[in-house]
Amino acid sequence: MSEIEAIRHSLISEIKHIDDLGTLSSIKDIILKNKKDIGNNIPNDIEAAIITVRKGWTLDKIVEEQNIDQITYPEIREIVESIDWEVSVEDLLQSLD
Repeated sequence: MSEIEAIRHSLISEIKHIDDLGTLSSIKDIILKNKKDIGNNIPNDIEAAIITVRKGWTLDKIVEEQNIDQITYPEIREIVESIDWEVSVEDLLQSLD
């Protein structure tokens, strides 16, 4: 059991034995406030995925905005050929078939 699971189980066990409404309400308020604070700092997946759609973009504009250093196939090929492979790239590619 991980440390987080152990703490969770311990808290649940302790909370099960509390009969005072005020104490339980206070615990609930603390948990909800903590959850809200965490939620304000970390957007959920849906919010993170929402973007403004922009029209009329060209590849040049996208490359400029993303500050991409493009690499050509001959440059990739040069890098691959400079690596000391134990097996040739052709053999590796053929094994994928």
